Amino acid sequence: MGFLRRLRGHDDTDDGQPREVASIYAGLRDGLLSLDPSSVGIHPTPETPNVWGLVMDWSLDRAVATIVSLADGTTSMYLSTGGGSIGAGEHPAPAAASIAAVRLAESRIDDFHPVSDSPVPVRGRTVLTLLTFSGLRRFEDDNAAFENGSSRLAPVANAMQQVIHEIQQAEASTRAR
Repeated sequence: MGFLRRLRGHDDTDDGQPREVASIYAGLRDGLLSLDPSSVGIHPTPETPNVWGLVMDWSLDRAVATIVSLADGTTSMYLSTGGGSIGAGEHPAPAAASIAAVRLAESRIDDFHPVSDSPVPVRGRTVLTLLTFSGLRRFEDDNAAFENGSSRLAPVANAMQQVIHEIQQAEASTRAR
């Protein structure tokens, strides 16, 4: 969590809403949540018959970090401030971590509730959104419950933390070259 913790800091507003959202972030996130998986070649498999993707929206003091893992290994991270990392799934470790996270989420599908949309969380909350072949499913809890392991879906959030770690490692390796 170190990279994302750097986004945290003092913020004088306390309205419970995420900070300013860059239009590129909103466009990427909204596009993903409304994407037809077959349009990008993702179809049900024996390992993931229901779930084709997992999105974790993690609200921090100054931003929302959105981590994307798709069943084909596609991996990205968007920051509501406009930054992020797109295409990390081109590296084997982030792709493998994303596939593992999606498969874990598949095994926990009944813990998610069907929804028609999945807005970003307010400050102090984390949302896990399943992208299923039959629509969106959502689970939300306090950041602290995920961090201390008391949330029933802490293992899924931990799998997404591993995705973040692998993105960081891939980026560090690329910078070192």
